[in-house]
Amino acid sequence: MAGAICMNVLKFQIKLAYRVELFGTGFYRGLSKQYNTKYPDLTKMLDHAAAQEYGHSKLFSACYSGLFNKKLGGEKFWLGFGFCQSYFLFVLPVSLKLKLARITELLAVKQFERDLAAGAKNKYIDIVKRIIQDEKDHAEICNKWKKS
Repeated sequence: MAGAICMNVLKFQIKLAYRVELFGTGFYRGLSKQYNTKYPDLTKMLDHAAAQEYGHSKLFSACYSGLFNKKLGGEKFWLGFGFCQSYFLFVLPVSLKLKLARITELLAVKQFERDLAAGAKNKYIDIVKRIIQDEKDHAEICNKWKKS
């Protein structure tokens, strides 16, 4: 019974991470599209973050498929949801949108750090170790970019 609960928790963690990474991809793509002519330096940072987030989603998808012999779905939905969310915030200044992205990334980092601290050893944790610095870097976009 305990093993089944642990596997269900692992399934949930991987699904959640997959969805959050896709949402982030869509969100960063949406912001990039909004500011591609006004702030090209910011667009470059956002495009890079979006590409990394998408790559992370693929890692989690492959992990889930390998462990549970099932494919994770909903890629278009979660990409679209993140993209739309960036446009729902259209009226907000760019600095506030970046602060919201920062808060979201820091929450993800905090969760990943809790997962690492739990001491489990599995493919999910291997991925978290691999991507956590990227997530920290994404949280710093707000601080690195200065509005011209």
